[in-house]
This record gives sequence, C-alpha cells and structure tokens, in this order.
Amino acid sequence: MLLLVFCQTLFAAPNDSLIRILEKEMAKRGQYDAAKESRIKQLKQYLDDANQSDNERYNLTYRLIQEYIPYKFSAALTCINSNIALAQKTGSIAQLYEAKMQLADILSSSGNYTEAADILRTLDRKQIPDDLLDEYYYCHTWLNSRLRFYSPLPSTKEKYKLQYTAYADSLMAVLKSGERYRLIAEARFTEDKQFAPQHTFNVQYMDKAIPGSRAYGSTAFFLAQNFLAQHDTVNYKKYLILSALNDIRTAVKDNAALTGLALQLFKEGNIAKAHNYINFAFEDAAFYNSRLRLASISNILPLINKAYDTAIQKQKDKLQSALIAISVLGLLLLALLFYIWRQVQTVSRARKNLEVANTQLNELNLQLQGANKQLKGLYDELSDTNRVKEYYIGNLLNVCSEYLDKLDVYRKTVKKMIIARQVPELLERTKSGQVVDEEIALFYKNFDAIFLHIYPDFVAQINALLQEEERITPKKGEMLTTELRIFALIRLGITDSASIAKLLRYSVNTIYNYRVKIKNKAAGSREDFENMVIKIGAFSK
Repeated sequence: MLLLVFCQTLFAAPNDSLIRILEKEMAKRGQYDAAKESRIKQLKQYLDDANQSDNERYNLTYRLIQEYIPYKFSAALTCINSNIALAQKTGSIAQLYEAKMQLADILSSSGNYTEAADILRTLDRKQIPDDLLDEYYYCHTWLNSRLRFYSPLPSTKEKYKLQYTAYADSLMAVLKSGERYRLIAEARFTEDKQFAPQHTFNVQYMDKAIPGSRAYGSTAFFLAQNFLAQHDTVNYKKYLILSALNDIRTAVKDNAALTGLALQLFKEGNIAKAHNYINFAFEDAAFYNSRLRLASISNILPLINKAYDTAIQKQKDKLQSALIAISVLGLLLLALLFYIWRQVQTVSRARKNLEVANTQLNELNLQLQGANKQLKGLYDELSDTNRVKEYYIGNLLNVCSEYLDKLDVYRKTVKKMIIARQVPELLERTKSGQVVDEEIALFYKNFDAIFLHIYPDFVAQINALLQEEERITPKKGEMLTTELRIFALIRLGITDSASIAKLLRYSVNTIYNYRVKIKNKAAGSREDFENMVIKIGAFSK
C-alpha cells in the first residue's frame, strides 16, 4: 500500500496540486462573496449618512461601482446611473463625463455596443478634462475593437479597425505605461501575431503583478493564451488555474479563465472536472448577469453536460451489471451452503457421495481437457496474430527506410543541381507530378499487399456480399481496385468519407459515390452492407 501511494505521487499529472487548491478555493466561494458583500454593505452605510456632501456621495458611489463592476452587472449600472444623476444635479462636467464613460465601458464589455456608442457620442471632446482623456480613448478603443471583431462585413471591419487603431495610438501616447497601456499593448501583439515578444511582455508583467489584483488575474489569463499559441497545454492550464484562483479569491464573477479550463479538460476527456468547472462558471455568469458572458458559456455548457450525463449513465449501467453479478454470486453462495449442509446431513451415505464426487471429477477432467484444447487454439490464434504484426511492422520499417533513401537521393540531386546552377531544370522537375504519381502507385501497392496478407479472403468475401453479376475482379497486375480499397479502409475502422478521401487522394464526393455505387450492388440489405464488411475476418485465426 505504501508503494502504491508512492507511485501515485511520483507519477501525478502536472498541475494536480494546483487543481486541488483550485477546488478547495471553489468550495470557499461563499466566504469570498461574503467578504465582498461586507465591503459593499459598509460603503452603502456610508452613503446612507445624510451629512455626506454631494461630492463625497459621488466618490463613495464611485468606489461602490468599482466593487460592483466585476461582481454584479445590474448593480453596477444602477450605481453609475446614480452618479450620472448626481453629477447632473451638481453641474460637474468632469464627474458627469467620468460617470458616462464608465457606463459606456461596462455596456461595451457586456455586448451592448449600440447603447455604448450612443453614450460616447453625447460627450464633447473639447470639454473632457486632461485627466479623463485616457478614459475617453480607452472606451473608444475597446468599443471599436469589439465592433470590429463581431462585424460580419469586411468593409465595416476595416472601418472599425481604423477607428480602433487611431484611438489606441492616442491612448498609448497619453498613458506611456500602466494597466491600460498593458492591455492595449497585449492586443497589439496578438493582432500582429508577435507571440514571442508578447510572451516576454506578459512574463515581465506577471512578475510585477500582485496576487489578488485585477492585473494579476488578467495577466495570468493572457499568459495562458500565449502558451496555448505555443501548444503548451501544461502551462496553458497552469496559468488558467492561477487566473481562476485570483478571480475566486477576489469575487470576480465576470471571468473567462474557468470556462477555458473546463473546455481544455473536456478536450482531454476529464468530463467530471470539466462539468464541475463549467457549471461553477455558469453560476458566476448568471449571478453577474451579463448577456455576453452567459452566451459565451451557453455555447459550451450543453456539450459538457451531455458528455457528463452520458458518462454517468455508463457508470449506472456498470453498477447495475455489478449488482446483478453480485446477486447471482450470492444465490450461488446460498446454494453452496445448502449443498454443504445436505452433505453433513447425509454422512451415512458417504460412499454414494464419494462415487458422485468421482463422477464429477471425471466430468471436470473432461472439461479441463476441453479447456486445454481451447487454450491451445487461442495460443495458435495469438501466434498467427503476432506473425501478422511482425509482417506489418517489417513492411512499415521497410517502406519508411525506402522513403528516407528516396528523400536523401532527392536532396542530393537538388543540391547538385543548385550547385550547378541548373535552377530552370530543377523547377521543371519539381513541377512534374510524376514522382508523386509513382509514390501514390507504390503506396497503393504496399497497402494492397499488407492488407491482403492480413485478410487474404477479403476480395472473395466482399464478392459474396454482392450480387453475382456485380462482383468485382481486379485487373491483371492489380491486387485491389479503388472500390475494394475504400471498403478495405472501412474494414480497418476508417468509416469517415473525408478520412478515406485524404488517404486515397480522392475527393470526398468521389468516395461517397463509390460507396453508394457498391452498396446499390449488395445482395442483401444496403443499410447492413458496411456492417457486414466490418465483420469480414473477425472470427478467423
């Protein structure tokens, strides 16, 4: 048992410890939400003080908005509208514009683009104070970025791209550094596909970011996307987990990290954890009440839930089978106990029981002999299977070796022609499809030989499934026709027409027509024809 525990620890999957921490923190969501609600309640108590001046009420509401923006969408809207009304009452243009830009930004981030654009159009650029210019450029930058992303028309995309670029340049010129500068720079790297500088940029910000801050969560999320672009799923999951942990601990309901982690685990086949995480993320999104976030999660949620329900049903079926087996074994045990009790009661007939036992022993010997014969048959089948595998592996190694030799010869030829400056001749040679055609013919030949070695009666058994006048006879020098190769691949378990077309270098329509044509020639049911093909040779040694 100690050795088993040691082995499990030694071979534990990467990120297992982080996963355990994440699930512990998920269980504490109520505590973190309660802490958030406590801060909100305290701010509301300050606001209830009638002695507060209008300016103090505006600032307290502003702080309340900052608490609500990542936590509860509708409450944030209510507070922003309160500040707009308060700014209109006091006549403060700076506060009015600040509140309106807050409203435009939260509407834009939640998918309400028309409303956000309408609000921004009401702002007079000349009246915006210098310390609010970054907010103004920031709102326009992300609104145009999102409009460009979701626009279905190329002309409209280009329009929004130009506006996005102009506002982003203005924002970066005003900021020079900071969190908003980082977000724009991150978007620029992604747009220009500069993944290496982007990765370095995010690593530097990750080192500086403070756990528990919004910057830490967003930087971890962006860094995860960098690793995804590099196909590094281990680090992709690691930084998604770090981002999700930060979101949970700071009660951020408008998050994307846990959804991304659930989707990755779903792709890896970890349905139970994917189901747990996506439902957790959906509950957060429903609490936050953003239409855009709910729509994003709703595209993934049904797929994961369906897979989870299927897995649960399979477990139930296995459990039911196990219960049936246990019940049968219990009945057998009761019968055995009854038999033993009867034996004790019939001690006086020991000789007769002994004769019965001898008879049973003889029967068991006969059964053992039969079992030995079956075992020998299975051994012969295994030997045949091993020979087939050895043949197949040998052919595969031989083909690979030939391709390596050909590739080396081709490389040397190209090198010589380049050295000799025979570029036109080299171009003419590469234009020719003869080499490819020859290799395709060789591929067909090798495939036919290997397949018929494994299933020597394949052609005869296919013909047995066809009408007599429609049977297929390969031409002289051919082992399999195109139709036979298609159904040979189906016999090997490749049933998708697109996959068959890719292997045989035909179009999908051609493959489909061949399949329909042959099924129309079936002697029996057309619907069962391919199932019968799959069973060819299934019970042969």
